[in-house]
Amino acid sequence: MIEVRRETNGEEPFVLRLRDATRPEALDRCIALLARIGHHTVLVDLAARETLAADYLAVLRRSGRYLRELGGELAVVCRTDSLRRLLDVTLLAQSFSVYPSRSAARSAFAAKEHSVLGRGH
Repeated sequence: MIEVRRETNGEEPFVLRLRDATRPEALDRCIALLARIGHHTVLVDLAARETLAADYLAVLRRSGRYLRELGGELAVVCRTDSLRRLLDVTLLAQSFSVYPSRSAARSAFAAKEHSVLGRGH
């Protein structure tokens, strides 16, 4: 199951929280659907997962590239050191932003939004 929510306001990314039984195909379809309806910034919360199978890693890589092509961004929340290490070793952490918590991700997105708005004035 994937929990989909937009937290606080329309400027923040949609949050996709993966549950243990979530299949990679479901994540892929969910990100593609959000992109098709115009939401190009997505935050995937991997919750307390310790590791991910190769098919999940492929979905994250492919989705990150797709969202960047649309002018958006994929970001991932990893609460465990082992999963952050996996993303580092596979070099996926260079393809999208990785945060230790949702609050850290929200702060980073808010700072980016603020810097973009500041440049326009």
